Amino acid sequence: MGFSVRKEDVRRDHENNPWQRKWVCSNQGFRRDNWTNLLNCKKKPRPITRTGCLALLRMNLDRTKNTWVAKDFNPKHNHELASKRELHFLRSNRAIPESIGAQKIDLFWADGISRRDYACFGDIMAFDSTYKKNSCNKPLLIFVGLNHHYRTIVFVVALLYDETEETYTWVLEEFLECMKNKPPPVVVTDGDHAMAKAIQKVFPTSVHRLCAWHLQNNVTINAPHPVFKSKFNELLYQYCTKEDFEDTWNRMVSEFEFEDSRWATTTYNSRRSWTECFLRGHFFGGLRTTQRSESINSYLSHFLMRKLKLRDLVGQVDKAIQSIRHTEREDEFISNHSTPQLPSNILRQYYEQVALILTRNMYKKVEEQITSALAYSLDSTNVSIDFRFYSLTRYEAPQHTMHS
Repeated sequence: MGFSVRKEDVRRDHENNPWQRKWVCSNQGFRRDNWTNLLNCKKKPRPITRTGCLALLRMNLDRTKNTWVAKDFNPKHNHELASKRELHFLRSNRAIPESIGAQKIDLFWADGISRRDYACFGDIMAFDSTYKKNSCNKPLLIFVGLNHHYRTIVFVVALLYDETEETYTWVLEEFLECMKNKPPPVVVTDGDHAMAKAIQKVFPTSVHRLCAWHLQNNVTINAPHPVFKSKFNELLYQYCTKEDFEDTWNRMVSEFEFEDSRWATTTYNSRRSWTECFLRGHFFGGLRTTQRSESINSYLSHFLMRKLKLRDLVGQVDKAIQSIRHTEREDEFISNHSTPQLPSNILRQYYEQVALILTRNMYKKVEEQITSALAYSLDSTNVSIDFRFYSLTRYEAPQHTMHS
């Protein structure tokens, strides 16, 4: 909006409740002559900005519906409007209040590099909004992902007014618009109900995975028995058929008398977002928790202070992100100008191929998998309708058998 707005008139009833309000362009009216023709005035008069502009908006209160209705609107200005580069000089946009306790203000930040990173590495995204280290004590929402160096990258940072479904819906819609309407295939969150509803509304095609750490923490609080925790972890991390999951869960609930437990019911209803049998087949890149987002929050604590003002927050967040990107450039340099020490065994050609294709950090992860494969030999294979069952024996230790 290329002009400033001024409140001109408020009319109230006998109970002092407003029933009519009027806003005008800041260029409305003219400067009074008695202020321009003062004699012996030490201060020079300010430049004249009033042009007699007639642009206005008048609202009346409809008491029958308790809603405000526009009664008079004139959008025409008699002066040149400010350009986009000049908007921050307008009086209405000149400053952001330091205290926003009584005002709804949401901030959304992303730059070109963030958008490029999301286009390349937006297969999975994690975020939570528990970090509130700013003078406004407002939730700072950080959208993160993984790059080809297996490092955390930041897609978006948002400072929210509150943690309601409406606010989360707004920030996810802004995210979609910023990222060319490309929703993330997988989203990992801490299980906030308002956030889950917003994800279902804005990202209906995305797989929503609940943070494993938060789930285990809830088990510790609500069902601290070690046997229950062990069985729950099996359902959380190990694959089984959906029928086996239902049987195991029902036995657990019956054995530990959780039939009337609200926590057990809520956890079961969200089973498609945490148990392995429902999540198998989707790419998560090893991301099962919101730890990446929480680690970024911890990293930001080196740049942000509790008394940090709102006007300085974005600058400090940008400074932190530039530091993260410096690490990525360092990883890129190491990958481009070094070669890993390859082991000398029968699978050397596989190591060479992996080293040629992948970055150094990703090579280390794949090298571990190849090395682990050398320790086992295949004994038998059992094929069923839903899956294949492999029996592996550890080399020179037949008593150690692994099933997959």
